[in-house]
Amino acid sequence: MLGKRRVAGLIGLLIGGAYFVWVMVYRDNSSMTVRLGESLIHEAAAVFTVLLTIGAYRRTGRERHWLFYACGAACYLLAQSFRIAELLRDGSLSQTFGAPQALWMIQYIFYLLAILHQYNRAKQAPSLRFLLDVLVFTVISFALNWLVAIQPLLGEKSDLPILSIVYELYCCSLNAVIFVGLLILCLYERTALPLRVMAVLIVGFLIRSIGNSAAILVEQGGEWIHWSWVPSASWLTGMLLLGFSGLLDGYRAGIRTLNASNNRNWLLRRYIPLGVGTVMLLVVLASVLPTFMACLSIIAVALLLIRLFLAIYEYESMNKALSKSNRNYRSWTENSLVGVFIEQNGALVYTNRQIERIFGFEEREMRGRSVAGLIAPGDAVKFREQMKLRLLQGSTVRFDVAAIRKDRTPLYLEMQLTTTYYEGREAISGIVLDITERKLSEQWLIRSEKLSVIGQLAAGVAHEIRNPLTALKGFTQLLHRNADSNSRYYEIMMGELERINYIVGEFMVLSKPHHRQELKAENLHDILIGIVPILESQAILHNVVLRIEPPSEACLVRCDMNQIKQVLINLMKNAIEAMPTGGTIDIRYERDRIKGEVAVWIEDDGPGIPAELLERLGEPFFTTKEKGAGLGLMVCYKIVETHEGRLSIRNRPPSGAAVTLTLPLWERGGIVA
Repeated sequence: MLGKRRVAGLIGLLIGGAYFVWVMVYRDNSSMTVRLGESLIHEAAAVFTVLLTIGAYRRTGRERHWLFYACGAACYLLAQSFRIAELLRDGSLSQTFGAPQALWMIQYIFYLLAILHQYNRAKQAPSLRFLLDVLVFTVISFALNWLVAIQPLLGEKSDLPILSIVYELYCCSLNAVIFVGLLILCLYERTALPLRVMAVLIVGFLIRSIGNSAAILVEQGGEWIHWSWVPSASWLTGMLLLGFSGLLDGYRAGIRTLNASNNRNWLLRRYIPLGVGTVMLLVVLASVLPTFMACLSIIAVALLLIRLFLAIYEYESMNKALSKSNRNYRSWTENSLVGVFIEQNGALVYTNRQIERIFGFEEREMRGRSVAGLIAPGDAVKFREQMKLRLLQGSTVRFDVAAIRKDRTPLYLEMQLTTTYYEGREAISGIVLDITERKLSEQWLIRSEKLSVIGQLAAGVAHEIRNPLTALKGFTQLLHRNADSNSRYYEIMMGELERINYIVGEFMVLSKPHHRQELKAENLHDILIGIVPILESQAILHNVVLRIEPPSEACLVRCDMNQIKQVLINLMKNAIEAMPTGGTIDIRYERDRIKGEVAVWIEDDGPGIPAELLERLGEPFFTTKEKGAGLGLMVCYKIVETHEGRLSIRNRPPSGAAVTLTLPLWERGGIVA
């Protein structure tokens, strides 16, 4: 690639060298052959530039400013082709306005479009300030060229055609505007081209401006006629430098950012364009007005310029203070420990890092979503009511709400809403605090208090119930032996007495489970495998398949095997009974050596548990089963609590429930087994 670029550069130098040798040899010769050779060299330079600018367009990821430069060079190429055809046909060049002149004028439009696209590429949006600066220099350049070049030319040639006047004024002025526009691009905050490329472009259009001015002087005749080769040489040099700039831009254009805090750059960007424009305007005024009026005009313009500079300084000072405040605010918001969001028209337009962590989404996934869509279905109506209340009353509202993470795990949030303005439009801003751990701790505390109360009740009542119950059971059995016709009634009585005995037994476990505990190291997987035959017949009757994924290593826990077996039987029976039409129960293990615990996951694909009932599971005498006593889960919670473990129940998408039993691993000599 580097070799090809060197060859292209050498070709450009050879074209330029050939032209200057040709001019030096034949500069006093204006024959058709000399002019034809000169035009052919110009055409070769145009072809060279078109090819290199198109190459830059392709290498830089199709940056369109290079395409505009290529179109401008193509217009120059077509103009030279028309000149060559005219020379071959007529033997001379016409002095009237024709197709070559029209194409030369069109090329400047493409160059202006290229500069505008360079600025838009860097700023991502057109800037009124840039457009106004270009417009000011365009008007002043037209005025100066009229005064300095066109008026003297009209004095020499009063019969000059109007199209020729327009052509000369247009080319001189537009080339100067392009030159100044490139300078402004360098003075402003950003430019989408490397500095070396910008330097070559600026020098190229400066040389072309010199050529345009020289062409007007040559038109006036006199001693300038001996310099008739200068305009043509300047145009060819400018065209070659445009090609060299495309050759130098050999990679995707980056955006160069000047340091906004650098005072020198700040002065350059703000005051030099205004200062240069003012000087040019003063030159125009001094040329057209009498001395006294010119002095007054200069004083007035100077005072207006000073006032403008002061206004710019005040504006920049306020803008810097506002930018600093915005940076501080954004830094505080982005690094805040609470989630912050802004919603407009039901869609999120801003989220900070913390709220993305809370919900588990990335920023691009959060944008455009509705906050209401992240709220749990049971609290969605409550959230919408609070939003409406905030909009109607204009006051800050604060409330708790349940939500759902990206992985469908439940969240409990404390939220505060207020109205605000974002990018000039009304919006709702919210502060979100994750209170999931606090909420779960509160629920666990409430459940523990309930279990404690039930335990105290059980301790005082269970023994008193069991003594008369034993007597009732014994006498009923005696009566049952001697009964003939009423035996089935005694069987019913015996079944109900057994049921009462079971409930009393559950109360006894609930009251003081640790009194009956025999804690020792047990393999949790062996306990689970031991209860499978007990539940297998019930699973077959319900058409339920048990799938057990064994752990990768032994999971030893310090527990009472019978009590943990009771917990597992209860949990798996609930899962089987939740799928009366059949299904699958998946059982797997998760071992956490850092926390020193193991979790058993029991997942079914049944209908799940209604959200409003999830929080009530484990309450005394609360059951979702038709023949349940409402004590099984309560006893499970109590047993797990005495083992210093955790028991959690939740729904899992798309359907079904997931129960997690977490127990601490057995430590042997301070090492987790």
